[in-house]
Amino acid sequence: MNIVISKSDITNYGSQIVDYSSEFKDEIKKFSALIESINIAWDGADALKYINTMKEKYIVGLEEIKSVLDEYGNYLKKVPETYSAVDEVFSSKNIDV
Repeated sequence: MNIVISKSDITNYGSQIVDYSSEFKDEIKKFSALIESINIAWDGADALKYINTMKEKYIVGLEEIKSVLDEYGNYLKKVPETYSAVDEVFSSKNIDV
């Protein structure tokens, strides 16, 4: 089996994902501000319950997605190093079948 990857492409994809994650963070902030603006327009216990539910469920979930995107993007940026190390070790090996 011969696995071929473009190391520069993989690194580039990782950087793009991290950049998209940063943009996603900005969108999360906008969404959070929108939720806060509901508090200004809507008074009462129901408003507080709704706002807290939105923050606890959706904002937290979106931040977790952002964290996963960051981790994956950073992982992809490190993949070429691993492939290079494996290539160095196994390039001199020969398997007879």
